[in-house]
Amino acid sequence: MNADPGPSNTVEDETGTPDDKIKELMAEMEPETRELVSSFLAIQQRVGPAPSSVFTQINRQHMDKYLDIVQRRADQTHEFRLGELELRKSTQNLHRSNRVYYLVYFLVTVAILALAVVFLLPDHQDFLSQILQILVAFAGGIGVGHSLKSRKQ
Repeated sequence: MNADPGPSNTVEDETGTPDDKIKELMAEMEPETRELVSSFLAIQQRVGPAPSSVFTQINRQHMDKYLDIVQRRADQTHEFRLGELELRKSTQNLHRSNRVYYLVYFLVTVAILALAVVFLLPDHQDFLSQILQILVAFAGGIGVGHSLKSRKQ
């Protein structure tokens, strides 16, 4: 009784399966060579199939071209990051100059208010109180605006 081994994973040709050819060749080899070839075949089965034929067609020019592309991409990334750093520095400088302008505006406003108090206090106290109320309202609005802006960030 012959048991049918089932479908084979290898392709058969006129002279038998590739497995049969390998067995025949291994039978003709010396014992050391046979052991070496069998260990190589076992390793190849664990690793997987042979790489695609595309990889065998890659030559030195292809590798040089690929390395040039990688270098260009690295250079572009470096230039982009330098640009970001430069933009960040200029933005910081802009914030510093804005702070100076805000300080100057504040000092000018305080000076005008001090002059108004000195000149208007003796003669027009009711007018001065209305001006102070309006200034306090503006200052409160500015404070609320800054606090809302800082919460959003």
